[in-house]
Amino acid sequence: MDARYNDELYFGSRPIFGSAAPQIELPEPEVLERPQEKVSIRTKTKTAAKQGISLFAVAGWASVIVLAVALLMSYVELNTIANESYELREELENLQIEETKLQIAYESTFRLDEVEEYATNMLGMVRAGNDQVKYLSNRAEDQAVMLDTNSVETGISASLKSLFTTIAEYFK
Repeated sequence: MDARYNDELYFGSRPIFGSAAPQIELPEPEVLERPQEKVSIRTKTKTAAKQGISLFAVAGWASVIVLAVALLMSYVELNTIANESYELREELENLQIEETKLQIAYESTFRLDEVEEYATNMLGMVRAGNDQVKYLSNRAEDQAVMLDTNSVETGISASLKSLFTTIAEYFK
């Protein structure tokens, strides 16, 4: 074998050395210079476009402000009611103390000893003896019947009403 055989590449029946593409020499590109243009600087500045305020945003802020004012007013009202409640509690305590004092004064005016003495001396009453006291004991239950004298109904409607009332009372 030939030493050249190992270095060569074969394509078909012919040996190919190096690149298979033909070498084309391109001329170097010409650098074209543009003629310099005159640049003019404008001194007039453009004003920025005005941004509009959304009506929805204004309504939102207005509602927030209204709600904040309402919240503050409710806190003021809450504090006023709390102060009135505190004052009324103090007044209630003072009135309860005064009621207790008046109750004590009222009870002290009626002493049983004085009442008994007045009844025996002035009115001529006598204390009841043991033989004069009688106790009653009744084992029957108390019962009450209410009569409605204002509306006296007669006839079939009254008897039906009475029947339904009696049935309703039975199931209660």
